[in-house]
Amino acid sequence: MTSGHPPGTGRGADFKPEQGRQSRTDRWLTGAETVVYLITAVLLVVAAVALLGNASWQFAVDLGDEGAGEAALFMLDRLLLVLMLVEILYTVRASLRTHSLIPEPFLIVGLIAGVRRILVITAEAWHLGEVNPEEFRMGMIELGLLTVMTVAIVVAVILLRRFQNPTVDVISGD
Repeated sequence: MTSGHPPGTGRGADFKPEQGRQSRTDRWLTGAETVVYLITAVLLVVAAVALLGNASWQFAVDLGDEGAGEAALFMLDRLLLVLMLVEILYTVRASLRTHSLIPEPFLIVGLIAGVRRILVITAEAWHLGEVNPEEFRMGMIELGLLTVMTVAIVVAVILLRRFQNPTVDVISGD
């Protein structure tokens, strides 16, 4: 029985048994990837909420014990850490939607981490004069390197936004 097509060109002629297995494997791995992303997202939310609760409680305790300055520094440090977790959560959400990695959120996390460390170093700088000159020098080198890194990340984000293809927001679809 002929279909009117030359041999090897009819319906299903291009199908190879490996393709069926590959499609099933690909679907299974995509599903597994989605499950891992969802678990990661849930754990990031739990960690962020727990960190917010702990930071609030610790702020109230430290406010009475150590004074407003130390309590505020601790709270700022924890809030910046929460922002990092939220930015990582955004990356996970974007990856779930597009099944690809988007570089900008990672740069934002690096920027927040750098600023966080700069704030900690400058807040602790009041006692750097009390340490030996080598520790002071190392602290100033770290501050300088963090500043250069921060500027480099900002430039990278600007370049990414300028030269990236205009696309819709991967989270909202707008």
